[in-house]
Amino acid sequence: MIKKKMISFDMDGTLSHSRCKTDSELAHLLDILCSQYIVVIITGWDYESVLRQIVEEIPNKDNLWNLFLYPNTGTKKYSFKNSNYILEYKNDFSQDNIDTINAVFKEAITELKLVPEIMYGELTENRWAQITFAGQWQTAPIEVKEVWDPDQRKRKNIREHILPQLPWFNVNIAGTTSIDITRSWVDKWSAMLKIADEFWLKKDEILFVWDSIFPWGNDYPVQEVGIESIWVDWPEDTKKIIADLIK
Repeated sequence: MIKKKMISFDMDGTLSHSRCKTDSELAHLLDILCSQYIVVIITGWDYESVLRQIVEEIPNKDNLWNLFLYPNTGTKKYSFKNSNYILEYKNDFSQDNIDTINAVFKEAITELKLVPEIMYGELTENRWAQITFAGQWQTAPIEVKEVWDPDQRKRKNIREHILPQLPWFNVNIAGTTSIDITRSWVDKWSAMLKIADEFWLKKDEILFVWDSIFPWGNDYPVQEVGIESIWVDWPEDTKKIIADLIK
C-alpha cells in the first residue's frame, strides 16, 4: 500500500461536535499528526469557526505550517506563514445568489411545516461562498440539534423541495442539522482535486476522514473521486484513526 502523504478532515462530527471546540486529546493528536503529514481541514464552516473550534485548541503552534485550512467547502484557502494564517484565495457568492437561496429556504420550511417553535438564530448563515441552513438554527444547543433530524429525513424532504428551484447549485446534507448550498461546480470533490494538484499529490497518497459519506451528504463527492475515505460517526472515532497513523 502506498504511504499517505496528506490526511484530510471534515470538521463537525469529525474533529468536533457541532459548533463545539475539539477536546484536548484530539487537539494533541492533531499536533503530532501535523509533524508527520500534510494535514487539511476542509469544511462548510467559515474560517473563524475553524480557528475557534480547532486551531486555537492545538497546544503546540510549531507544526501549524503543515496544517492548511479550506473553509466554505474549499472555496477559500488559508496557510500558516509568519506566525499567522493568511488568505491565499477566495470565491464568494453574489448578493443576488444569497437573496434567492434565502427566499427558497424560507418558502420550503413553511410549505413543509418545519418552522421551529423556538428560534435560536437566523434561518440561514451566509458563509460567502456557501449558504448553510440549519433546522434548529445555527446557535441551537447541541442536545437540541442531535434530536431534530438524526435520520436526515427532514433534510431530504427539504432538499427534494428546493432542488427544482436551484438548478445551478449543489444542495448537500451536512453536519447534524445542516443543508449546504454552493455553486454547481463547488463541492468537496472538485475542492479535493484542486488541493491534490496544489500539493502535487496522487489520489492514492491522500486519506479522507469524514462523517457524511452517504448519498447527498456534503462529504460524499470525495468518495466518488476514488480517494480512500474513512467514515466516522463521532470525534472519538477520529482519535483512533489518528492514533494509528502516528504510531
